[in-house]
Amino acid sequence: MIWEILTIVITLVSSIGIYNFFTATRLKKAVPREQPFVSILIPARNEELNIAVCLDSVFKQNYPNFEVIVCDDQSTDKTSEIIESFQSYHKNIQLISGKPLPEGWTGKNWACQQLTQKAKGELFLLLDADVTLEPEALASAVALKERKKVSMLSCFPQQIIKSWGEWMLVPLVDWLLLSFVILDLVYRTKSTRFSVAIGQFILISREAYLKMGGHEALRIAVTEDVEMSCRLKFQGERILVARSTGLVHCRMYTNFNDAKKGLARFVFLGSKMKPASYIISLVGLLALFVLPFVLFFIHPYYLLLLIPLLLQRILTSLISGQNILFNLLLLPVHYFFTFYVSINSLYVVLGNKMEWKGRKINLKSLAEQAWEMASRIKETYKTKSVQKYDEWKKKIDWNKLSEWKPKINLNSINLKNIDLNSIVKKYKK
Repeated sequence: MIWEILTIVITLVSSIGIYNFFTATRLKKAVPREQPFVSILIPARNEELNIAVCLDSVFKQNYPNFEVIVCDDQSTDKTSEIIESFQSYHKNIQLISGKPLPEGWTGKNWACQQLTQKAKGELFLLLDADVTLEPEALASAVALKERKKVSMLSCFPQQIIKSWGEWMLVPLVDWLLLSFVILDLVYRTKSTRFSVAIGQFILISREAYLKMGGHEALRIAVTEDVEMSCRLKFQGERILVARSTGLVHCRMYTNFNDAKKGLARFVFLGSKMKPASYIISLVGLLALFVLPFVLFFIHPYYLLLLIPLLLQRILTSLISGQNILFNLLLLPVHYFFTFYVSINSLYVVLGNKMEWKGRKINLKSLAEQAWEMASRIKETYKTKSVQKYDEWKKKIDWNKLSEWKPKINLNSINLKNIDLNSIVKKYKK
């Protein structure tokens, strides 16, 4: 009985990663039929180690119709000077000196808000400063967006991993994503449950961006990329996520501590789970890997349960462009660090200890603002509903209603069959 249950559970868990390998959209070299003007928007805070390489790759694009706007978000290093050096050689780059962060905004959202206000493009490419592009990347992204007829395209970069500290944590980003999110359903379904994006590379139409409310609508979101995808799908827009191995690269972090801080920002919040269900899921995930080894002492054939898990890891490594041998050898370590990083993310969020780029993110204050916004929206809809009811009430022909009233046989209605609780719940909704 244990064998059958474990086989079913492990196969189901592994099947998502395997399914993504065969169905996930890949960004491939292509040329668009049209060449709309693109605003490449780069928020940068203390990015002196990355911004020059990023901009150098941007200006090597074989796509002719674009502008570059960089927001120096109150950097304390040489980020601004490096950007200014590019203005000497390129006329289509603009530097914005970021304004102080206002209350009620997260840093990146505020920088992006300032960028989009200056942008002139028909399309916006929101690009992180640690991303590098191959010369065909922008044209290929525009072509894919055009072919799939979507409002937003988010490309998952191929992660550049150099140090052992990075190897412990960075592969978890692609592994977790490909193991628990069916990327094909993000594009094919209208459900907001299948919403995901990565802020390192988002190509979105100006029209859809403004319709969504821009970053003004996302100002308190920590995982603003996922929130953007949810809002777009809620409004009926189609979105697409694609793997961009070979065309878009990113070195997210350079050491273990930076990776730990970065992952703490979005692992728990990105799961959209309550703490209890989140912990249960973590324990279950750990058990799936540990149980086959424990049950090995009962009978050796229990180790066969590792086959689908290993196959899934091989395929997710292939689609991510990562070293397969390294990921297989580090699989037990990655399982341990998945648990460690996930618990740390929960601790950081619930303990209001989150910070990034030298700024503390006050989650308690943001949560209070979110609650106030929700309350205001609720009151607005309530007021509008009452007004609509009064309008309908005035339109009722009461004389006509009096003619119909005798035709209703009240004795034929069985009041016992009416579920008043159900009616009350629907009314509350």
